[in-house]
Amino acid sequence: MAARPCLVCGTPTKTGARCAAHPAASGYQAKTNDRGLGRPHQKLRATVIVRWVAAYGWLCPGHGVDPHPVPAGGLTLDHVVSRSEGGSSDEANASVLCRACNSRKGGRNRFR
Repeated sequence: MAARPCLVCGTPTKTGARCAAHPAASGYQAKTNDRGLGRPHQKLRATVIVRWVAAYGWLCPGHGVDPHPVPAGGLTLDHVVSRSEGGSSDEANASVLCRACNSRKGGRNRFR
C-alpha cells in the first residue's frame, strides 16, 4: 500500500487517512455531535462549559440527584427548556449537566 498523507498535517502514513498524532474521533461521537446544529452550537457549548468549569470545577449540578463530581470532559450542554418544547439555542437557555443527568432529563422540561 502506498503512503497517503494525513488528512490533518500531511505526514505520509501507511495506516489510513490519519497519522498517529491525529487519530479520528470514534464513529459514534462523529455521528451524534450537535445533531447537525453546526459551528454556532459547538461554540455555544464550548463557551458555556468553559465558564461553568471556571466557576465550579468539574461538578454536575444534578437533575433529580444531588450535585456530584464528574470526570474531565464529562459535562454536556443542556437546554433548560428543551428544543423539542420550543426552547432556543442561545446562552440564555443553556446550562450544564453531566452526560448521565442530561440523558435522564431527556426532552422533559426541568421545571415540570
